Amino acid sequence: MCLPKSLKSDSQLEPIAISKVGMSKLLTLLAGYFFIQPLLAIEDHYNEASPALVLYTGDSMRSTEMGGLSYTYHMTRSYWVGVDILAGRTQVDSNSGTMLRSGKRYIGVDGAFYLNIPALLGRTESDSSRGLVADLYTSFGVGSLWIDRETEPYGFVGGGMIIHFPVQWLALRFDLKGILFNLDNQSGSDLNSDMALSLGPSLKF
Repeated sequence: MCLPKSLKSDSQLEPIAISKVGMSKLLTLLAGYFFIQPLLAIEDHYNEASPALVLYTGDSMRSTEMGGLSYTYHMTRSYWVGVDILAGRTQVDSNSGTMLRSGKRYIGVDGAFYLNIPALLGRTESDSSRGLVADLYTSFGVGSLWIDRETEPYGFVGGGMIIHFPVQWLALRFDLKGILFNLDNQSGSDLNSDMALSLGPSLKF
């Protein structure tokens, strides 16, 4: 018994149509994995400005208060970049061995890269719905210091925490930074290891 030509052609084309459908689904899955997923991850990006009160202590200087300002661009929840500014007046130890003078300018500007781990504070096993959303981050970068008449490059390693409030545009930021730089010292090591502790609000936009 002979089949009509139309039936023959339909039966011959069916495997080809199935294979095309399977290939289309595969390409859709690959596109979702390699292209769509990264774009969805970037949807949470935002800008952050953080004015802060800075408690500064150093090898060549006494503890003092300074002002700080940080701008941070959140590319994703895990990776950020930013610029930090630190400004104040020097409070120099009389026996520090440096040529620095008290009451002179101290300005630092740096570029920073952040690695963040999202967290939930105050969460308990009995009630997992409670808790404050927080970011626990590590930061590092390089910058330049203007201290009195000296200009020195520096590097830093630090970390901190951002606590988010129900008000989406406001958060609280705590930051600790270790600053390393060289400064001519006639009575000790030229390497200075200073610490800057910052606390202030964060405005998200």
